[in-house]
Amino acid sequence: DNEESKAGYLIRMLAYRYQHHNFRNKQKPHVAFYFYGKQGYGKGIFADTLQAVFGETAITKVPDEKSLTSMSSVDIFSRTWAIVDEVNIGKGSTNYNTIKTHTGTTQTSAARKGEHFRPWYIPAQLIMFSQKPPTFIETGDRRFFISKWDCTFKDETEKEIYFNEYTKWLQDEGGYEAIAGLLQATDASTISLAKHAMMTPEKRQVTTMVTDDAVTDIK
Repeated sequence: DNEESKAGYLIRMLAYRYQHHNFRNKQKPHVAFYFYGKQGYGKGIFADTLQAVFGETAITKVPDEKSLTSMSSVDIFSRTWAIVDEVNIGKGSTNYNTIKTHTGTTQTSAARKGEHFRPWYIPAQLIMFSQKPPTFIETGDRRFFISKWDCTFKDETEKEIYFNEYTKWLQDEGGYEAIAGLLQATDASTISLAKHAMMTPEKRQVTTMVTDDAVTDIK
């Protein structure tokens, strides 16, 4: 555990949200998370773990980014975490603009489906899953923590054994309780609400591609 590592950063952010519950009177961290990688490597288990540890009512899960621009989009951000699977967002799209707005504030005004335009609290932080790196990140982006989600196994058998044992630990051997205990005991005092997201090697690579003249010419 090292707060300078990607895992350490994520653990402290999770711990901060676990230890602080009321964000109606304070700003939430202005950070969203984007994890990408092949299917079958545990992104879904991570989402299920958050739901088990934080509680079902603390998590909103939607299948794709289309829900972010629906008439009930404020509902997605009304809890602690908003999780979006299978993301495919274009730079400058309405979805991306919604993400930027909802990540950088704890209150917004919107016309929820079936109701009049009025202020809404949106305390949730966003977690996005995808099979490929993001292409919508702007140069100088400060909101997104980007990381490749990957594990190394010598073959499929080793992978299957690992996830079977890990799932058993979570469900039958007190794994969820152990994770909750870790989040409660972790010192999250270093979390700054307005601090830029951690710069990861994956994010540096993505933002470099965005500014690459050759890429611009090809587009």
